[in-house]
Amino acid sequence: VKKATAVGAFVPLSLCLLWAAISTALVDPSSPDPITFLLSATPAISVPVGLLSVGAIGTTLLASFLAMSHFASDVICTFVGFCDLRWMNVARALTVAIPCVVALAGPGLYLPLLAFSGAYPTTLLYGLAPPLAALVLRHRAKKEGVDNSQLTPSVVPGGKPTILLLIATALGIVGSCTGQALMNVLKA
Repeated sequence: VKKATAVGAFVPLSLCLLWAAISTALVDPSSPDPITFLLSATPAISVPVGLLSVGAIGTTLLASFLAMSHFASDVICTFVGFCDLRWMNVARALTVAIPCVVALAGPGLYLPLLAFSGAYPTTLLYGLAPPLAALVLRHRAKKEGVDNSQLTPSVVPGGKPTILLLIATALGIVGSCTGQALMNVLKA
């Protein structure tokens, strides 16, 4: 596990450092937009930069769609009261269809929302979901009369107030991203 974590952290770190070194060496310091500068360079530079850009956008979209489809599936299944393949497919279809309809409105609306989509699923998955899961597990354990300390080790000290603070922080980040996205859309 330690080797996998080290390699899994080393590869993206190496790519990031390599990208920073290459872009620093190639970009004119007076250029206001380094990506545009690199894309207007010779094909030996512009093609890899373009592929990297498309890959970054693609992985962001893929991760966002996967995260949101799972979230939407859970929400729909909770409201329906049960979960079957039909409702999961409805959630997946809505996850893709809604951004497609928004994209038809043009880049003035879609691109700011695309920038918003990177922060939103990440905050939901890593900022909001863990404290909500811990809160639900603690509530179930208390309801069933199980000693919570025997069920799971206490990773976050402070109990319920700390978990509620983490939830409030994640919701604040989501709200902040939503506000920024709406301001960008209203400016356009």
